[in-house]
Amino acid sequence: GFCPGVRNAEREILRLREEYPHKQIVIPGYLINNRKYIEYLASLDIQTLGSGDTIPPGSLVVIRTHGINRHEEEALKKVHHVVDLTCRNVKKVQKIIEEYSLKGFCVLITGKKHHPEILGLESYGAYSRVIETTADLDTFFSRDSEEGFPFPHGINKLLIISQTTGNRNFFLETVKRV
Repeated sequence: GFCPGVRNAEREILRLREEYPHKQIVIPGYLINNRKYIEYLASLDIQTLGSGDTIPPGSLVVIRTHGINRHEEEALKKVHHVVDLTCRNVKKVQKIIEEYSLKGFCVLITGKKHHPEILGLESYGAYSRVIETTADLDTFFSRDSEEGFPFPHGINKLLIISQTTGNRNFFLETVKRV
């Protein structure tokens, strides 16, 4: 089954296909992490683009459920009609990171470093670091590491937040280290 964010994205993208039957609909990256579903979208003439692909002019661009880098999204909105189908839970985390970053917080995000959601979340923090492993925790909290304490640029406040599908126990372990 699909989570609520994916169900919402599916409803909306099928509605867009009906509303714009002759318009090229493109998604930079997988709408969801499910190859069979991506093949299904392709059968509906909804194109999934890889990282090196260019977006055809006049396309309707759909932001995937994991979200994307905010700077990429801003650039897309300048030249394309963009529909944001980022999961509401992911969107909430993006806003929290942005809000706390503006208040001068360093942001630690627990999750998978190369996951599409994480790549987007990082872009919402002025200073953010992804913690994926215990070794990452050790490095960050080491006073002997350039990547650890003290925080750069005089930052002395810390927000710890998780990827929406992150490991709860690892998040709690990270929090305990503070």
